[in-house]
Amino acid sequence: GMVQSPLNTGAGFLADPLADILPTTSDWNSLKNSMPKPLGGNGKIAASGSFAPGYYPKGISINNSQTVTLMPGSYMFGTDVTMQGQSLLTGNGVTVFVDDGVTVRVLGGASISLTPPASGDFQGLVLMCHRKTTNNKACSIGGNGGLSFQGSLYVPSGGMDLTGTGVA
Repeated sequence: GMVQSPLNTGAGFLADPLADILPTTSDWNSLKNSMPKPLGGNGKIAASGSFAPGYYPKGISINNSQTVTLMPGSYMFGTDVTMQGQSLLTGNGVTVFVDDGVTVRVLGGASISLTPPASGDFQGLVLMCHRKTTNNKACSIGGNGGLSFQGSLYVPSGGMDLTGTGVA
């Protein structure tokens, strides 16, 4: 894999600057329960189109050059976010939350291109995994997959896996 930005190796320990964002499971669940369900209780993004903020219990599964645009706001996915086959996920002013145990997989030439909100509770935050997600591949980019954003990718308890020819 390849990271296209400077890395600061050997840096000292820093306190978690995002520790106050949804610090407890109760806070997380409160956010989830307050979100609209634009596609209903079985909501899953599985086709090209523009989608409204809210909770999508069945996640995202796109491929074959499908393009999904997220409108500004907060999104939570209750199951895996899987992208492959040159698919594209875009959005401006977007924060994506992935629920406990959910993984983000970007493979096969798929790409995510997001910008975070410029103000509000989630200012600067592009993607956050649930604090209890301990999977060492909670966010996996590989097989020519790409991740492009300006903001924070926050995986407090899990790991990011960059393999193959993935680019972040």
